[in-house]
Formats: sequence, structure tokens, C-alpha cells
Amino acid sequence: LEVSDRVSSTPLFHSPFAIIAVHDNAAIRQAGIMEGRTLPIDLFCELPHILRSIDGSMSGSTDEALRKIGRTRRVSLTLPHFQAVALAVANGNHLSAVPRQFAVWAAETLPLVIFEPPLPIAVPEIRMYWHARHDDEPPHRWVRDQVLEAVGVLGFVESGVAENVGAWRGARTDQPAV
Repeated sequence: LEVSDRVSSTPLFHSPFAIIAVHDNAAIRQAGIMEGRTLPIDLFCELPHILRSIDGSMSGSTDEALRKIGRTRRVSLTLPHFQAVALAVANGNHLSAVPRQFAVWAAETLPLVIFEPPLPIAVPEIRMYWHARHDDEPPHRWVRDQVLEAVGVLGFVESGVAENVGAWRGARTDQPAV
């Protein structure tokens, strides 16, 4: 995400994709694919997909990865929120590529199972943004620290990110996202 010089940011965590499906998806069951395994590319492309899309576009990073290997998938529905995607997947025979952290939560609360994607999908970096005029303001630093600590408690923090807690003086860490 390109932002103005007036915006500061820091990484929170990376969010690799996982594939969710309803626990009794007939095509997956018939193929004998066990939960946690990699879905075969042919089955992955054959089954209908639900895409989380804020603007309603019918393609995303999964489609870009598929294009690179000359493949496509069938996106039959887009929804603006991951929660809506998970509910729709749990009530049908669609697949969806969602952030792994969300997939784990959704599979604990809905009749969903998680699979590995059949190809590498670009891993988005989740960042925290704020106006640069608040870089050195103690209340704003405190809020940013609280967000980083909460991310750590949730188990999302990776090495290198936790060191940002409390290190907000001159906190312009706006390197390009991975």
C-alpha cells in the first residue's frame, strides 16, 4: 500500500493464506483429501470459490498466483467481510482462501476444515498506520503499543515485530510491504 509521507506505519504480522471448506464437502471427501493436507490443483480450480472483496472485484492474489501457472478458478461469489465468507463457505460447497489466523478461528466456531493451498500465494503483511504528526505523542504511542501487545497475545507476532513495542520515537518504519 502506497501512502503519503504524512502517514507512518509499522508491521504487525504476516498472514499466509489457508483454504477453508465445509467439513462435509462432497468433492473433497470423494477425493479422499484429509484436513490439513494440500488440495490438488485440479480440484482447487474445479470447485467454486468465494472471494472476500471490498470493491466486488472477482479476482485477488490467489487468481494472480494461478495466472502465473496458466490456471484459473471459478469465483462465484464475492463478499466484503471474512466473517460473511466463512458463513457462506460453511453453508455450501465453496472454497475460500482466507488468512490462516482467521481460518483457525472460523474452524473452531463453524463446521469448517482447513487445507493447504495447492500453490504459493503472496503473503500479505498486515500493518498499523497512523498520521505522522502523532509519531511522538505519548497517548498515541501508548495506543500503538497496546495494539502490538494484543497482536502478541493472539500469537500473531513474528520475530522482529515484537521489538517495535515501546520503540516509537522516530518510528517511521514505512518500508514497502512484502
